[in-house]
Amino acid sequence: MKNKRNLKEFFLDLFYEKKGDTFILYDKNKNKLGTFNQSFDEKSKNMIYSDYDFKENSISCLQDVLFVQIQTAIIVHANKIKIIKIPLNSENIKSIISIFKNIYGERISDYELNKNKEDTCSELIIHIIQPKRTHYIQQAYLRNFSSNKEIWKPTNSKDKARIFVFDKLNNKIVNIGNTNTENIYGQKIMNLAKEDFFYSLYLEELMSKTLERHIPPIFNRIIIQKSLRRFHESVKQIVIEYIILTWCRPLEVREHIKESFEKGGKISIDLFSDFKLPDNAKMVLSENYLRFIHERQIMDFLDTSKEGNLVDHLLNFHWGILKARRPYYFITCDNPVIFYNSYYYSQKRKGNDFIKKRTEEALAKIKKDKRVAAYIMLTSEHPERAPKVSGVEIYLPISPEICLYLVDRQNGFKPLDKRKINKEIILQANQFLFTHKGNFNFIRKIIVKNPDCRDKKDKRVVIKGASLSEKKTGNFKLKAFGIDNFLKE
Repeated sequence: MKNKRNLKEFFLDLFYEKKGDTFILYDKNKNKLGTFNQSFDEKSKNMIYSDYDFKENSISCLQDVLFVQIQTAIIVHANKIKIIKIPLNSENIKSIISIFKNIYGERISDYELNKNKEDTCSELIIHIIQPKRTHYIQQAYLRNFSSNKEIWKPTNSKDKARIFVFDKLNNKIVNIGNTNTENIYGQKIMNLAKEDFFYSLYLEELMSKTLERHIPPIFNRIIIQKSLRRFHESVKQIVIEYIILTWCRPLEVREHIKESFEKGGKISIDLFSDFKLPDNAKMVLSENYLRFIHERQIMDFLDTSKEGNLVDHLLNFHWGILKARRPYYFITCDNPVIFYNSYYYSQKRKGNDFIKKRTEEALAKIKKDKRVAAYIMLTSEHPERAPKVSGVEIYLPISPEICLYLVDRQNGFKPLDKRKINKEIILQANQFLFTHKGNFNFIRKIIVKNPDCRDKKDKRVVIKGASLSEKKTGNFKLKAFGIDNFLKE
């Protein structure tokens, strides 16, 4: 379908455009099917759908519409869905709700359905119990680094598993109660790397019933065998999807998205709007919308239906494991997937800075096109560590003794040694470092030498790009800012 009207995919063969609160739906041939209104109350977290206006011959698509509407409400963390006068009969409505009750069980509580004389819906109310305690690092993963396996593992008492925690932001060991148990074994894993209402019910259920269920036995096999023997492509795909999920889901990524929005939004207004923001003005992104953007990003990265998707890209990487032996061991953190790029750094030393070269080519194109629009990129201090950059290395410690790595292998590649990996874990951690040993000398040493790694606030995102400034004497003048390093793959 040619997307001349800038239509977006709604569901399967349904497409839409949005005007204010109104959704206008079309079929694959761009024939208009009907409209409905959608509103969301941020405070009460109530989602309301109303004002359905569908042609008689389009009513058949409304089951798909209702499915997407309920799913959307769950993803944006709604507590209640109110649907007013959808022209669907009660049997069709019940069949859709039964799908969600089969998926989410009691978290989709009893619903209220009021019918009119034609047996269509006059009002439908669905209550959702969103998960409160959500972990952004899998507990089963952290238990591989547990300090007291001899206590909890024989009886599989997972709630007793403990680990040592170091807070690099405050440069101290985390001892909540400073008890003897904490001093000997550290903190309970079940109380770590979690935020209240961090994920929607949709993503929480998806993770717990798929990747989080499949990955522990796979990692356990690698740890026991200390090799990647007989790793079929289907197993590799599961591991890659888990690595992507573990990379995308932490608090660090959400903070990156938030900072991107705040900095990008402010500079866009400064550059292109007649409205002058006060010097102390700050863009604000609501928690519900921030959660929605974050979860959509996770699902996009895991989507294997797109050409050139990240999962297929990483399947072509070279795989390996690194083994640590006493007195060395691997630590982990609240942002455990570590990126590096030895190839880029070696090429840069030889005068082949291919990141900078692509940046200069992009800037030259802007100048040639003389576009009035800006070329703004939000990137980090290390664009060479993006997953699709040549030579990128990805490290994930899966136990104190084993670290898994995937690399876009280039000539002369050698994996990082154990101390270098642990150093990068410390530098790239958001705030908390986890270890099965209570010795933090190495961590303290790295932090002292790299004090900037402690607090990442306002450092995650760098604004790079160029724009054409206001019109002067009939021409537009190019204004550049931070041009050296704005291109990100």
